[in-house]
Amino acid sequence: MKGEFDEGYKGLVNLNLQDFTLNMKKENSYSTEIEVQLKSLIMEDLLENENSEHRYLMISRQVEDNKQPEPKLFLSQSCPNSCIITPVPVMPHSLPSSFHKDLNIADFETQWKQTRGLRRTGVPKSEKKSYPSTPPPSLRHSRRESLEKCKEDDLVHISVVLVDKFSPEYVTKYNKTNRIIDVDFNSLEANVNLQTWVVLLDFLGLGAKIHDEDIEPTKDSPVIQKDFQKPEETNVNSVVKLKVKSFSLILNKPEYELSRAKIFKFSSNIETRDGNLDVKGQLGSISLTDQSPHGKLYRERFITEGHQALVFDIFKYGLPDPGLQRECDIKVKLKMSSVRYVHTNRFQSEFVAFLQHFLQLQDVLGRMRAASAGMK
Repeated sequence: MKGEFDEGYKGLVNLNLQDFTLNMKKENSYSTEIEVQLKSLIMEDLLENENSEHRYLMISRQVEDNKQPEPKLFLSQSCPNSCIITPVPVMPHSLPSSFHKDLNIADFETQWKQTRGLRRTGVPKSEKKSYPSTPPPSLRHSRRESLEKCKEDDLVHISVVLVDKFSPEYVTKYNKTNRIIDVDFNSLEANVNLQTWVVLLDFLGLGAKIHDEDIEPTKDSPVIQKDFQKPEETNVNSVVKLKVKSFSLILNKPEYELSRAKIFKFSSNIETRDGNLDVKGQLGSISLTDQSPHGKLYRERFITEGHQALVFDIFKYGLPDPGLQRECDIKVKLKMSSVRYVHTNRFQSEFVAFLQHFLQLQDVLGRMRAASAGMK
Protein backbone atom coordinates (compact mmCIF):
# COMPACT_ATOMS: atom_id res chain seq x y z
CA MET A 1 0.00 0.00 0.00
CA LYS A 2 1.39 3.35 -1.10
CA GLY A 3 0.31 6.75 0.22
CA GLU A 4 0.74 10.24 -1.20
CA PHE A 5 3.18 12.52 0.66
CA ASP A 6 4.92 15.80 -0.13
CA GLU A 7 7.70 13.99 -1.97
CA GLY A 8 5.20 11.85 -3.89
CA TYR A 9 3.95 8.33 -3.41
CA LYS A 10 5.70 6.30 -0.78
CA GLY A 11 5.24 2.81 0.55
CA LEU A 12 3.23 2.56 3.77
CA VAL A 13 2.89 -1.12 4.55
CA ASN A 14 3.55 -4.43 2.85
CA LEU A 15 0.75 -6.93 3.46
CA ASN A 16 1.44 -10.61 2.84
CA LEU A 17 -1.39 -13.16 2.93
CA GLN A 18 -0.55 -16.86 2.77
CA ASP A 19 -2.99 -19.55 1.64
CA PHE A 20 -6.07 -17.37 1.21
CA THR A 21 -9.12 -19.38 0.18
CA LEU A 22 -12.64 -18.24 -0.67
CA ASN A 23 -15.43 -20.72 -1.37
CA MET A 24 -18.99 -19.80 -2.29
CA LYS A 25 -21.88 -22.22 -2.71
CA LYS A 26 -25.38 -21.39 -3.89
CA GLU A 27 -27.49 -24.48 -4.52
CA ASN A 28 -30.87 -22.70 -4.49
CA SER A 29 -32.30 -19.20 -4.74
CA TYR A 30 -32.95 -18.88 -0.99
CA SER A 31 -29.56 -19.43 0.68
CA THR A 32 -25.90 -18.67 0.03
CA GLU A 33 -22.91 -20.14 1.85
CA ILE A 34 -19.54 -18.37 1.93
CA GLU A 35 -16.38 -19.74 3.53
CA VAL A 36 -13.11 -17.83 3.94
CA GLN A 37 -9.83 -19.28 5.21
CA LEU A 38 -6.49 -17.56 5.76
CA LYS A 39 -3.38 -19.45 6.82
CA SER A 40 -1.18 -16.57 8.00
CA LEU A 41 -0.80 -12.80 7.80
CA ILE A 42 2.22 -10.49 7.95
CA MET A 43 1.99 -6.69 7.72
CA GLU A 44 5.34 -4.92 7.49
CA ASP A 45 5.78 -1.25 8.40
CA LEU A 46 7.72 0.43 5.59
CA LEU A 47 7.93 3.76 7.46
CA GLU A 48 9.77 2.18 10.38
CA ASN A 49 13.49 1.58 10.57
CA GLU A 50 14.56 -1.74 9.07
CA ASN A 51 16.39 -2.73 12.25
CA SER A 52 13.45 -1.91 14.51
CA GLU A 53 12.01 -4.69 16.67
CA HIS A 54 8.49 -3.44 15.90
CA ARG A 55 8.72 -3.28 12.12
CA TYR A 56 5.89 -5.78 11.74
CA LEU A 57 2.52 -4.20 12.50
CA MET A 58 0.64 -7.48 12.40
CA ILE A 59 1.90 -11.04 12.47
CA SER A 60 0.16 -14.33 13.09
CA ARG A 61 1.71 -16.73 15.55
CA GLN A 62 1.00 -20.25 16.69
CA VAL A 63 -0.17 -20.66 20.28
CA GLU A 64 1.60 -23.34 22.26
CA ASP A 65 -0.81 -25.02 24.62
CA ASN A 66 0.61 -26.65 27.72
CA LYS A 67 -0.98 -29.98 26.99
CA GLN A 68 0.47 -33.43 27.50
CA PRO A 69 0.73 -35.58 24.36
CA GLU A 70 -2.25 -37.83 23.90
CA PRO A 71 -1.57 -41.56 24.52
CA LYS A 72 -1.66 -43.90 21.55
CA LEU A 73 -4.98 -45.62 21.06
CA PHE A 74 -3.50 -48.72 19.45
CA LEU A 75 -0.38 -50.88 19.59
CA SER A 76 1.77 -51.92 16.68
CA GLN A 77 1.04 -55.44 15.44
CA SER A 78 4.75 -56.03 14.88
CA CYS A 79 5.34 -55.85 18.64
CA PRO A 80 4.57 -59.13 20.44
CA ASN A 81 2.92 -59.37 23.81
CA SER A 82 6.27 -59.82 25.47
CA CYS A 83 6.94 -56.12 24.82
CA ILE A 84 4.03 -55.24 27.02
CA ILE A 85 3.96 -58.02 29.63
CA THR A 86 7.39 -59.08 30.81
CA PRO A 87 7.57 -62.90 31.00
CA VAL A 88 9.22 -64.88 33.77
CA PRO A 89 12.93 -65.18 32.92
CA VAL A 90 14.01 -68.65 31.78
CA MET A 91 17.54 -69.79 32.52
CA PRO A 92 19.58 -71.08 29.53
CA HIS A 93 20.10 -74.81 29.16
CA SER A 94 23.84 -74.44 29.67
CA LEU A 95 23.30 -73.11 33.18
CA PRO A 96 21.94 -75.00 36.13
CA SER A 97 18.58 -74.06 37.55
CA SER A 98 20.10 -73.69 40.98
CA PHE A 99 23.68 -73.02 42.08
CA HIS A 100 23.13 -74.70 45.42
CA LYS A 101 22.90 -78.21 43.91
CA ASP A 102 25.85 -80.32 42.94
CA LEU A 103 26.58 -80.17 39.22
CA ASN A 104 26.91 -83.49 37.36
CA ILE A 105 29.35 -83.44 34.46
CA ALA A 106 27.28 -85.87 32.40
CA ASP A 107 24.15 -83.76 32.78
CA PHE A 108 26.11 -80.68 31.83
CA GLU A 109 27.35 -82.31 28.60
CA THR A 110 23.83 -83.45 27.71
CA GLN A 111 22.37 -79.96 28.21
CA TRP A 112 25.19 -78.41 26.15
CA LYS A 113 24.55 -80.81 23.22
CA GLN A 114 20.81 -80.06 23.31
CA THR A 115 21.46 -76.34 23.23
CA ARG A 116 23.90 -76.75 20.34
CA GLY A 117 21.40 -78.80 18.40
CA LEU A 118 18.70 -76.18 18.84
CA ARG A 119 21.01 -73.52 17.49
CA ARG A 120 21.63 -75.60 14.36
CA THR A 121 18.13 -76.79 13.62
CA GLY A 122 16.37 -73.67 14.86
CA VAL A 123 12.86 -73.45 16.19
CA PRO A 124 10.30 -75.74 14.57
CA LYS A 125 8.11 -74.11 11.95
CA SER A 126 4.99 -74.91 13.88
CA GLU A 127 6.22 -72.78 16.76
CA LYS A 128 7.27 -69.83 14.60
CA LYS A 129 5.13 -66.73 14.56
CA SER A 130 5.28 -64.25 11.70
CA TYR A 131 5.35 -60.59 12.61
CA PRO A 132 5.66 -57.77 10.08
CA SER A 133 9.03 -56.08 10.06
CA THR A 134 7.52 -52.60 9.90
CA PRO A 135 4.78 -51.12 12.08
CA PRO A 136 1.33 -50.65 10.55
CA PRO A 137 0.36 -47.31 9.08
CA SER A 138 -1.27 -44.70 11.28
CA LEU A 139 -5.00 -44.65 11.72
CA ARG A 140 -6.74 -42.90 8.89
CA HIS A 141 -8.57 -39.80 10.01
CA SER A 142 -11.82 -38.80 8.45
CA ARG A 143 -12.13 -35.80 6.19
CA ARG A 144 -13.98 -33.88 8.88
CA GLU A 145 -11.12 -34.44 11.36
CA SER A 146 -8.56 -33.26 8.81
CA LEU A 147 -10.61 -30.15 8.08
CA GLU A 148 -10.88 -29.42 11.79
CA LYS A 149 -7.10 -29.79 12.10
CA CYS A 150 -6.56 -27.36 9.22
CA LYS A 151 -9.04 -24.99 10.82
CA GLU A 152 -7.04 -25.01 14.06
CA ASP A 153 -3.83 -24.15 12.20
CA ASP A 154 -5.34 -21.29 10.16
CA LEU A 155 -5.19 -17.71 11.36
CA VAL A 156 -8.84 -17.01 10.65
CA HIS A 157 -11.78 -19.06 9.45
CA ILE A 158 -15.00 -17.25 8.52
CA SER A 159 -18.24 -18.98 7.62
CA VAL A 160 -21.26 -16.98 6.41
CA VAL A 161 -24.77 -18.22 5.61
CA LEU A 162 -27.25 -15.78 4.02
CA VAL A 163 -30.90 -16.82 4.06
CA ASP A 164 -33.87 -15.17 2.37
CA LYS A 165 -36.93 -14.70 4.56
CA PHE A 166 -39.09 -16.30 1.84
CA SER A 167 -37.18 -19.55 2.13
CA PRO A 168 -39.32 -22.61 2.96
CA GLU A 169 -36.76 -23.52 5.65
CA TYR A 170 -36.58 -20.01 7.09
CA VAL A 171 -38.56 -21.01 10.20
CA THR A 172 -37.90 -24.73 10.56
CA LYS A 173 -34.16 -24.93 9.84
CA TYR A 174 -32.80 -21.41 10.36
CA ASN A 175 -35.11 -20.24 13.19
CA LYS A 176 -36.00 -16.98 11.39
CA THR A 177 -32.34 -15.98 10.99
CA ASN A 178 -31.20 -14.05 7.92
CA ARG A 179 -27.45 -14.03 8.58
CA ILE A 180 -25.35 -16.64 10.37
CA ILE A 181 -21.68 -15.65 10.73
CA ASP A 182 -18.99 -17.72 12.44
CA VAL A 183 -15.55 -16.12 12.89
CA ASP A 184 -12.72 -18.13 14.42
CA PHE A 185 -9.35 -16.40 15.04
CA ASN A 186 -6.28 -18.33 16.09
CA SER A 187 -3.46 -16.04 17.27
CA LEU A 188 -2.55 -12.53 16.16
CA GLU A 189 -0.01 -9.99 17.41
CA ALA A 190 -0.42 -6.29 16.57
CA ASN A 191 2.06 -3.45 17.07
CA VAL A 192 0.78 0.13 17.37
CA ASN A 193 3.26 2.55 15.84
CA LEU A 194 1.40 5.85 16.13
CA GLN A 195 2.41 7.66 12.95
CA THR A 196 2.09 4.59 10.73
CA TRP A 197 -1.36 3.64 12.00
CA VAL A 198 -2.62 7.22 11.64
CA VAL A 199 -1.45 7.37 8.01
CA LEU A 200 -2.75 3.86 7.29
CA LEU A 201 -6.22 4.56 8.68
CA ASP A 202 -6.34 7.76 6.65
CA PHE A 203 -5.35 5.77 3.56
CA LEU A 204 -8.25 3.36 4.21
CA GLY A 205 -10.69 6.26 4.71
CA LEU A 206 -10.97 5.79 8.46
CA GLY A 207 -9.21 8.97 9.50
CA ALA A 208 -10.59 12.08 11.20
CA LYS A 209 -13.39 13.81 9.24
CA ILE A 210 -13.09 17.61 9.04
CA HIS A 211 -16.21 19.45 7.86
CA ASP A 212 -16.09 22.66 5.83
CA GLU A 213 -17.01 25.70 7.90
CA ASP A 214 -18.79 27.40 4.97
CA ILE A 215 -21.43 24.70 4.68
CA GLU A 216 -22.01 24.24 8.38
CA PRO A 217 -25.27 25.86 9.56
CA THR A 218 -25.04 28.76 11.99
CA LYS A 219 -27.45 29.91 14.64
CA ASP A 220 -28.85 32.70 12.45
CA SER A 221 -29.30 30.56 9.34
CA PRO A 222 -32.89 29.43 8.76
CA VAL A 223 -33.68 25.78 9.16
CA ILE A 224 -35.36 24.30 6.10
CA GLN A 225 -37.58 21.36 6.84
CA LYS A 226 -38.29 18.91 4.08
CA ASP A 227 -41.20 16.56 4.06
CA PHE A 228 -40.07 13.12 3.14
CA GLN A 229 -41.35 9.69 3.85
CA LYS A 230 -39.05 7.63 6.01
CA PRO A 231 -38.44 4.23 4.48
CA GLU A 232 -39.81 1.30 6.34
CA GLU A 233 -37.11 -0.37 8.42
CA THR A 234 -36.91 -4.11 8.14
CA ASN A 235 -35.28 -6.01 10.97
CA VAL A 236 -32.53 -8.39 9.90
CA ASN A 237 -32.10 -11.25 12.32
CA SER A 238 -28.48 -12.29 12.58
CA VAL A 239 -26.27 -14.54 14.70
CA VAL A 240 -22.54 -13.81 14.98
CA LYS A 241 -20.20 -16.23 16.75
CA LEU A 242 -16.72 -14.85 17.41
CA LYS A 243 -13.79 -16.81 18.85
CA VAL A 244 -10.29 -15.48 19.46
CA LYS A 245 -7.69 -17.88 20.80
CA SER A 246 -5.03 -15.25 21.47
CA PHE A 247 -4.59 -11.56 20.65
CA SER A 248 -1.67 -9.37 21.71
CA LEU A 249 -1.53 -5.58 21.38
CA ILE A 250 1.79 -3.75 21.80
CA LEU A 251 1.90 0.04 22.28
CA ASN A 252 5.17 1.55 21.06
CA LYS A 253 6.67 4.98 21.55
CA PRO A 254 9.59 6.26 19.45
CA GLU A 255 11.90 5.95 22.45
CA TYR A 256 10.76 2.65 23.96
CA GLU A 257 7.94 0.12 24.19
CA LEU A 258 5.20 1.35 26.50
CA SER A 259 2.83 -1.50 27.23
CA ARG A 260 1.57 -4.93 26.21
CA ALA A 261 -2.01 -6.16 26.45
CA LYS A 262 -3.07 -9.74 25.80
CA ILE A 263 -6.35 -11.63 25.84
CA PHE A 264 -6.62 -15.41 25.69
CA LYS A 265 -9.57 -17.64 24.78
CA PHE A 266 -12.30 -15.11 24.06
CA SER A 267 -15.64 -16.34 22.72
CA SER A 268 -18.94 -14.54 22.22
CA ASN A 269 -22.35 -15.11 20.68
CA ILE A 270 -24.04 -11.94 19.37
CA GLU A 271 -27.65 -12.29 18.32
CA THR A 272 -29.94 -9.58 16.96
CA ARG A 273 -33.57 -10.58 16.65
CA ASP A 274 -36.64 -8.35 16.18
CA GLY A 275 -34.54 -5.29 17.01
CA ASN A 276 -33.29 -6.75 20.31
CA LEU A 277 -29.61 -7.39 21.03
CA ASP A 278 -28.39 -10.40 23.00
CA VAL A 279 -24.66 -10.77 23.72
CA LYS A 280 -23.18 -13.70 25.64
CA GLY A 281 -19.59 -14.73 26.03
CA GLN A 282 -16.59 -15.48 28.17
CA LEU A 283 -12.92 -14.59 28.43
CA GLY A 284 -10.15 -16.91 29.54
CA SER A 285 -7.59 -14.37 30.73
CA ILE A 286 -6.44 -10.79 30.21
CA SER A 287 -3.20 -9.09 31.18
CA LEU A 288 -1.66 -5.62 30.90
CA THR A 289 2.06 -5.16 31.48
CA ASP A 290 4.26 -2.08 31.76
CA GLN A 291 7.23 -2.44 29.38
CA SER A 292 8.69 1.04 29.90
CA PRO A 293 12.09 1.54 31.56
CA HIS A 294 10.30 3.04 34.59
CA GLY A 295 8.16 -0.06 35.19
CA LYS A 296 10.80 -2.50 36.38
CA LEU A 297 9.34 -2.61 39.88
CA TYR A 298 5.72 -3.32 38.87
CA ARG A 299 5.53 -4.97 35.44
CA GLU A 300 2.09 -6.53 35.79
CA ARG A 301 -0.44 -3.69 35.95
CA PHE A 302 -3.62 -5.69 35.44
CA ILE A 303 -3.82 -9.48 35.55
CA THR A 304 -6.53 -12.07 36.13
CA GLU A 305 -6.32 -15.46 37.83
CA GLY A 306 -7.85 -18.78 36.94
CA HIS A 307 -8.95 -20.28 33.63
CA GLN A 308 -12.03 -18.07 33.21
CA ALA A 309 -11.55 -14.37 33.79
CA LEU A 310 -14.97 -13.07 32.76
CA VAL A 311 -18.45 -14.31 31.88
CA PHE A 312 -20.91 -11.74 30.54
CA ASP A 313 -24.55 -11.76 29.48
CA ILE A 314 -26.07 -8.57 28.03
CA PHE A 315 -29.60 -8.16 26.67
CA LYS A 316 -30.87 -4.87 25.25
CA TYR A 317 -34.35 -4.13 23.96
CA GLY A 318 -34.43 -2.36 20.62
CA LEU A 319 -38.10 -1.58 20.14
CA PRO A 320 -39.60 1.48 21.91
CA ASP A 321 -41.72 1.04 25.02
CA PRO A 322 -44.00 4.08 25.25
CA GLY A 323 -46.26 2.39 27.82
CA LEU A 324 -43.32 1.48 30.09
CA GLN A 325 -44.45 -2.12 30.25
CA ARG A 326 -40.93 -3.56 30.45
CA GLU A 327 -39.11 -3.82 33.74
CA CYS A 328 -35.92 -2.41 32.17
CA ASP A 329 -34.35 -1.44 28.87
CA ILE A 330 -31.10 -3.36 29.26
CA LYS A 331 -29.86 -6.25 31.41
CA VAL A 332 -26.19 -6.79 32.22
CA LYS A 333 -24.79 -9.79 34.09
CA LEU A 334 -21.07 -9.99 34.77
CA LYS A 335 -19.05 -12.57 36.65
CA MET A 336 -15.34 -11.89 37.06
CA SER A 337 -12.60 -13.93 38.67
CA SER A 338 -9.95 -12.56 41.02
CA VAL A 339 -7.97 -9.67 39.52
CA ARG A 340 -4.94 -7.68 40.60
CA TYR A 341 -4.45 -4.07 39.56
CA VAL A 342 -1.38 -1.97 40.38
CA HIS A 343 -1.90 1.78 39.99
CA THR A 344 0.81 4.40 39.63
CA ASN A 345 0.28 7.95 38.47
CA ARG A 346 3.18 7.82 36.04
CA PHE A 347 1.92 4.83 34.04
CA GLN A 348 -1.68 6.06 34.09
CA SER A 349 -0.74 9.52 32.80
CA GLU A 350 1.63 8.11 30.18
CA PHE A 351 -0.99 5.65 28.96
CA VAL A 352 -3.64 8.38 28.61
CA ALA A 353 -1.12 10.68 26.89
CA PHE A 354 -0.41 7.94 24.35
CA LEU A 355 -4.11 7.72 23.42
CA GLN A 356 -4.48 11.50 23.26
CA HIS A 357 -1.41 11.77 21.02
CA PHE A 358 -3.04 9.31 18.61
CA LEU A 359 -6.18 11.46 18.38
CA GLN A 360 -4.12 14.63 17.94
CA LEU A 361 -2.18 13.12 15.05
CA GLN A 362 -5.44 12.04 13.43
CA ASP A 363 -6.85 15.59 13.77
CA VAL A 364 -3.71 17.23 12.33
CA LEU A 365 -3.63 14.90 9.32
CA GLY A 366 -7.36 15.39 8.76
CA ARG A 367 -6.96 19.18 8.70
CA MET A 368 -4.05 18.87 6.27
CA ARG A 369 -6.19 16.76 3.93
CA ALA A 370 -9.08 19.23 4.23
CA ALA A 371 -6.83 22.22 3.48
CA SER A 372 -5.38 20.52 0.41
CA ALA A 373 -8.94 19.90 -0.83
CA GLY A 374 -9.75 23.63 -0.60
CA MET A 375 -11.90 23.45 2.52
CA LYS A 376 -11.77 26.31 5.03
